[in-house]
Amino acid sequence: MHTGSHFAMSTIPQINKLSAYIGTFHAQYHLWIVQHVLGHHIHTNIIFMDPDVHHFSHDRKEEEKIPGYRTHPKQKVLKKYKWGWKFAILFQVWATTFAIAFANTPKYLADRAMEVTKIPTKWLTNIRNDRIILLSACMLFMWYHGAVYGFWCLFHVWGVHGTCFNVFSQISHTNEESMTSVNKYKKKYKIKKIEWAMHQMLTTSDYSCDSWFWSIVSIHLNNQAMHHLFPSVHPCHYPAMRRKLIPVCAKFGVNYEQRSSGDFFDAVARYLGWISKLNENGNSMAVAATAATAATATKNVSATTVASKSEEEAFQHDIKKDSFIENDGCVSTSSRVLAISGTLIVCATLAIPTMACYLPAFQWAPLQAFVATLIPLILTLRFQEYDDLHN
Repeated sequence: MHTGSHFAMSTIPQINKLSAYIGTFHAQYHLWIVQHVLGHHIHTNIIFMDPDVHHFSHDRKEEEKIPGYRTHPKQKVLKKYKWGWKFAILFQVWATTFAIAFANTPKYLADRAMEVTKIPTKWLTNIRNDRIILLSACMLFMWYHGAVYGFWCLFHVWGVHGTCFNVFSQISHTNEESMTSVNKYKKKYKIKKIEWAMHQMLTTSDYSCDSWFWSIVSIHLNNQAMHHLFPSVHPCHYPAMRRKLIPVCAKFGVNYEQRSSGDFFDAVARYLGWISKLNENGNSMAVAATAATAATATKNVSATTVASKSEEEAFQHDIKKDSFIENDGCVSTSSRVLAISGTLIVCATLAIPTMACYLPAFQWAPLQAFVATLIPLILTLRFQEYDDLHN
């Protein structure tokens, strides 16, 4: 679906469209175009413009009971983030695809927008009819296999897909380097605006770029910068293109070789570190973002520069003090709990198809649900009260 929606699957448009429609069980075709192709790819990591930035915050008044967490420093700071982000990140991993495929569709149709990207009016009827057809097919499946067993089979498919999609799509954009490099580049070269291609380079992070294994598993999202610069080129060309682009980026002051030299586990650590920093230290991050915006907008450099510098130094001190990985290499207790819970839910995800094969009777469906949902929740709540190891 992903490659076809960018018209990179074939030179024949019909094949590309068919490829994109194959994934309609996980994401409605038109909604995917609005969210991913029009919203995310054009306005990567720009708050109030990139819908991916707003998927997990759930900061509306009617969403106050839904687990969420911040991914951008300019987002609202809510009380639920600090105490609930560990569970929220696991909840969102499992529920992402189900929400996009079905649960959030009424909201998208009512708002006529997918988060912050408007949906063309002429597409609304197609979206509604498409989901009605898929819902009918799902109900037929549940009628044939039994309501309980049928529902959990479908829900587990969405869960496995959501886990893979959430992990591989988020680690390439949701990290400190991808969120802060644009402003740093502007300050370094004293410019107000940045060229689109450079923006794409600075808001993406690549990993294991020459690994065929991670390319296949991540559907080539490990070469995210190449994908954002050349979305209509088939992903099989990304490794060779990366080597060509490294010296070009160096001419414009971007060390792309260094930015793309990490492996998958480095990318995961950077992602979790950024999420932890935003939600554990939300107020500090919000103050810093406000100070940075004010410092950029002002033209009076003399007095403002000194004040901004002192604020930035104070902020950096707070960040170093409460960082995800401390300077001596130790990991905080809350981060360890998140890592254990994440590992457990991945194991549970892999266990679902196995249990479905060996225990096909519908009466075993509640046990599968327990493995996939309750155990990670119990583990997370068991360690809800925590202190950093360095206190």
